[in-house]
Amino acid sequence: MKNDDVELIQRVLGGDEHAFSVLVRKYQKPVHGLVWRKVGDFHIAEEITQDTFLKAYKELATLKKPHRFARWLSVIATRSCIAWLRKKRLSTQSLEDTSHAQLEKATYSGYVIQENEQMTAEAQREVVQKLLAKLRENERTVITLHYYGEMTHEEISEFLGTSVGTIKSRLRRAQQRLKKEAPMVREALSGFQIAPNFTENVMREVSRITPTPSTGGSQRFVPWAIAASILAVALLVLGIGYHYFNRFGLSPDSEGSTVMTAPKTGKVAFTSNRDGSWDIWTMNPDGSDPINLTQDIAIDLHPTWSPSGEQILFVSFREEGKESSLYLMDADGNNIRKVLDNWYSRSHAAWAPDGKRIASVRDGVLYIITLDDESVVPVAQTGFGSVGDPAWSPDGKEIAFIHYKPKQGYELRLLNVETRKQTVFLGELEKYPVKFDPAWSPNGEQIAFVLHKFRPILSHTDAIAWRDEETIYIINRDGRNLRQLVSEKGPDALHPTWSPHENEIIYQQGIHLPEIGDIRQLFKINVNTGIKTQLTNVGSNTGADWLVPPALPVQSKEQ
Repeated sequence: MKNDDVELIQRVLGGDEHAFSVLVRKYQKPVHGLVWRKVGDFHIAEEITQDTFLKAYKELATLKKPHRFARWLSVIATRSCIAWLRKKRLSTQSLEDTSHAQLEKATYSGYVIQENEQMTAEAQREVVQKLLAKLRENERTVITLHYYGEMTHEEISEFLGTSVGTIKSRLRRAQQRLKKEAPMVREALSGFQIAPNFTENVMREVSRITPTPSTGGSQRFVPWAIAASILAVALLVLGIGYHYFNRFGLSPDSEGSTVMTAPKTGKVAFTSNRDGSWDIWTMNPDGSDPINLTQDIAIDLHPTWSPSGEQILFVSFREEGKESSLYLMDADGNNIRKVLDNWYSRSHAAWAPDGKRIASVRDGVLYIITLDDESVVPVAQTGFGSVGDPAWSPDGKEIAFIHYKPKQGYELRLLNVETRKQTVFLGELEKYPVKFDPAWSPNGEQIAFVLHKFRPILSHTDAIAWRDEETIYIINRDGRNLRQLVSEKGPDALHPTWSPHENEIIYQQGIHLPEIGDIRQLFKINVNTGIKTQLTNVGSNTGADWLVPPALPVQSKEQ
């Protein structure tokens, strides 16, 4: 398929318009299916699809990698959807907002009875639309491309820029979610047809277009990464933000470019379970604009921003039958890959400030991993299993971590990265038996962590109450001035992360619901006033990490 595309593109650039009509016939249903899934209207999708091909024809000479024409075409289509949605500012309810009650009504049998087995094409599309609302966005796209676009797993992979394994997984999940309605959806999607004169309409418009000229010679294809970067900046200036690209599975660069882009403002990465699957999400520091980055059936946990904000490190159970491992992805959720092929660890990891090293725990040992050469060096014992919770100091000189002493408790320690010397904080384990989740303030002068103080246990009920008294404390880097930040009342408070200006901390804490028990949510507390704000209220949410944008200076107490 790739070689055919390259040959056709060369013919088009040589002036053969018929060759472009071949490309239109080949990709009209996949592009239309992609657009239909994004805008929700079958006929409007035809208009956007036509516009997509006209843009592709006009800009064909700028395509740097003609063998990736399919992916390039899908990017143009996706951006056309973004532009259309922003222009129209649709007031109609999105598929994501469809209520559970509505979805329950969207069953094939119900509609068969209602329509007395005489559905029109429009009614059938409406049924399919509501049935597909049961699926995630990426699952809807894949199943539509497979059945309506008549694409193989490999062709969908190439079209969307996603691995074949991921495509198979999404299609399988879609079929499982649809259950008994899956055959009806397959049959209906396979039977839908784009307008019979679609190609002729496109070619009529093509005859009126003057293509963008190529630069000639060895520079025939203008570097796509440069063009995409300019377009991304223009879109951002026009108000098309980071979340629009992310919503449609499109990075702000394009065509599979390896250029990574960091959010321009503070962002919070966290783990959330909103539909039965633990995924990595991002949101604004006020809790607005939540976005699911990973959308995978695997369990994804412990997100950690890279110092540049261009990547997120996380733990995931993505290999069947194996332990969890460390993964990296770009800030927009694309380009997910393992850190090391043979590295398995349940513990969250920590970045060094240089962005070149990672601290991670495996089998009771704290290691430093260098990403460039993939070297792995043991630097300290943590005492047991995945105990460790490493946190690298902002100046790169120390790593805070948890050390377990059998039958005694947990110590908060600082490891000097250069000398390997360790300093113990609050070593009186009979008084402070449990500590974990250390987090450095951005200026490196304070550490927030979870502390569980000892007190006499009066009864079994009191023991349960004591278990929930784990809460957030702050201590200075020199081990002085221990103070409590969050009240120990209510479920335990865990996993603190600092704001860029050090005046706020986000943490997780349970909310007790009588019908289902404790559900963890994310809260923000002002370090100076103690005022507390709940940031999340959907699903269960844990393990936040607050990005300090590189361009935003951190504050020092001396300022």
